[in-house]
Amino acid sequence: RQLGLYPTVHHYAALVQAYCKSKNFDAAYATIEDAASDGVLSEPSSRVKLHTILIHAYAREGKPALALKVVQKMLRANIPLDAAAVHAVVGAFFAVKAFRLARSLLLELWPMVAPFPEELREASLGTLVARFKATRDRSRDLFSRTQRRSAESQPTRTQILQGIERITAVLAKKDESCASCYRDFSVREISDGRKDLVE
Repeated sequence: RQLGLYPTVHHYAALVQAYCKSKNFDAAYATIEDAASDGVLSEPSSRVKLHTILIHAYAREGKPALALKVVQKMLRANIPLDAAAVHAVVGAFFAVKAFRLARSLLLELWPMVAPFPEELREASLGTLVARFKATRDRSRDLFSRTQRRSAESQPTRTQILQGIERITAVLAKKDESCASCYRDFSVREISDGRKDLVE
């Protein structure tokens, strides 16, 4: 700063990635807070980018519950989700073979980035992921699409957060330090197309 140089979101992103790689998640969170204090995260996409790095990091550690907590924090702070963030947190559950929870989570979060196609309500996880990826690939900037969607036909942020909290309540019954525990929720829906949602 003494030289008249100021960090950008790219600098902070590199720091967050480095802290996550060293598993220093407290420092990663602190770095995001520093970036916000410095006014670097004025754009929604910047805030999402740094939080998505954390989501990916927890996914690599096999800790989907912690990845989901990042999403909860984002929603409570009115930080909009983009397709990359949704894909990352759903992938965290998929990676530990928690297919039922992954499907439920994708259904809950999809309307945050694009209108949900009701014809897919009964679709398998595999079909849903493929369609969601296609939606993501068609438009990298989904914030404008979110703004254009009909408020009457899509769930509100509060309703989505309530759905996430229901999934969190299910996770609370498991030992999140044991990745294999998530597999109790696994079902064959990846191929059979049944509607298996979290009660």
